[in-house]
Amino acid sequence: MLDDPSACVQSQPAFWVNAKTEIVPLNTGPGIIIGRLFTRDDFQAVDRFCIVGNLPRAMMSSLTEGYWGAYLAILPSEDNRTWLLFRDPSGQLPVYRYETPDHIFFSSDVGLLTEIGLLRPEIDWQALYEHLQMPTVRRARTCLSAITEVSPGALIPAVEGAEPVERIWSPWDHSSPDPYPSFEEAAALLRSSVLGCISAWSAACGTLVVPVSGGLDSSIVCAALAAAGRDFQCMTIATRDPSGDERSYARQLANYFGVRLIECQYDIDWVDPHASAAAHLPRPVMKPFVQATRHAFVAAATSAGARTIFDGNGGDNVFCFLHSSAPIADRLMREGPRREVLHTLSDVSRVTGCPMPLLARMVIKQTMRRKRVQPSPKISFLNEAYPPFDLCEPLSPFLKAPCERQRGKVAHMALILAIQNLVEGYDRSALVGLFSPLLSQPIVETCLAIPSWHWCRNGVNRSVARSAFESLLPPQVVSRISKAGPDSFVHEIFRTYRFVIREILLDGSLAAHGVLDRPQVEAAFQTDDHALGERLYTILDLVDAENWAQSWLARSHAAHVFA
Repeated sequence: MLDDPSACVQSQPAFWVNAKTEIVPLNTGPGIIIGRLFTRDDFQAVDRFCIVGNLPRAMMSSLTEGYWGAYLAILPSEDNRTWLLFRDPSGQLPVYRYETPDHIFFSSDVGLLTEIGLLRPEIDWQALYEHLQMPTVRRARTCLSAITEVSPGALIPAVEGAEPVERIWSPWDHSSPDPYPSFEEAAALLRSSVLGCISAWSAACGTLVVPVSGGLDSSIVCAALAAAGRDFQCMTIATRDPSGDERSYARQLANYFGVRLIECQYDIDWVDPHASAAAHLPRPVMKPFVQATRHAFVAAATSAGARTIFDGNGGDNVFCFLHSSAPIADRLMREGPRREVLHTLSDVSRVTGCPMPLLARMVIKQTMRRKRVQPSPKISFLNEAYPPFDLCEPLSPFLKAPCERQRGKVAHMALILAIQNLVEGYDRSALVGLFSPLLSQPIVETCLAIPSWHWCRNGVNRSVARSAFESLLPPQVVSRISKAGPDSFVHEIFRTYRFVIREILLDGSLAAHGVLDRPQVEAAFQTDDHALGERLYTILDLVDAENWAQSWLARSHAAHVFA
């Protein structure tokens, strides 16, 4: 792709892409963009990127300011001696890196590297222990040796041991502008951004399926699809226990939009206790019940004749669903001791259920504290005597705030970063694609620009989003603040496979490599599932991690046999 290949020390790159993958060439000079690209001003798909500037930073700044999507940009360095890669800030397109003595490979699917004989996968047990300690902190280092993830929003040179040349995009560039938008302005901006993004993504998808619960986030996705005139159907999954049955809410929503609702019920036979829903990924980031969820999704998509599912995942995160006193502290530090701060104090009290005097004391502590609070590691069932190691840097190191005065905004960013582990889609062998449009770059940037205290206005969570879509949704959805979940099904999984799970963990690779505290795990199985509380979910996370490890160990063995 270089004008003069002989001027480049690195050999010409080669690209292998799916026939349906979009390629956007640069309008002048070498370089391409792999993936979907849309214009910022009118949310239209583009087939050519018009460069502003001729240096990599200027070009990528032009890209992030004028365009958005799910893409990987590849362009030559300023001196034409190597190639630079830029992964879009949303991280919607996976990009992993693998180095050999002779080559550097980038792939959206690590399994492909194994299947074509480039990689014999090995588990990085230290990285796996680190991941299980802090599963919401995504790191560049994956749980497979020699596989790293390319950081979204940063220029990366395609050379050995490369570090980012420069971070082009940062959420702090979009956080709390001065002057910040009023509540009404924020609602209008959010509505415009969500409608535009979902219209753009859905334009070429044909019939879509939207999993719904009658809750706010998935309902907003439906509202945006309806506003764009798209063909979609809804589906909902219920538990046998009434606590996880939201079919009545889902029916109201489907009736409002005049679309079909596909109903199904969780089935324990859809869960294989020896399988992992994350077997195609370089980290164990899924829950065992996700197997059942995806089984139902595929069945619904097949029934609807759809190839793509749009879900509402990430809505709580981008719409700043905080249970924290931080918005009060933000407003106090931004506006000073005004009457409006008391309004926010009352709002947060209603959202959290925490008494106002206690919240006030918490705010005082926050405003006086200088040191940033670090996330606490999870230690339940993990071996505390595991050999010490240095923590790897986060993939997106944005929580090292340039402004300690915006604790609510730091918490908001932490929410957005935490959801990344949970929205990686199906593997390529699946019949349908899964996509979370609420994590699109323009939506995230719009939400970051909204002050944290707007989101809890009038004592209601995600208040800006509710206001933005109140005219496009039934009133019962806009006002609904509760939400059910598959908790009863999760308990059913544990009770049904209790002895199988016990054997998997006690005799598995995690225990053999010192990751687990075997006596603590063994003691847990002498306890009733309800008495375990949150630890039950940790046990199931560990089961999925063990099954994930076994899947990669099997691939490693197969690669050795056929080598």
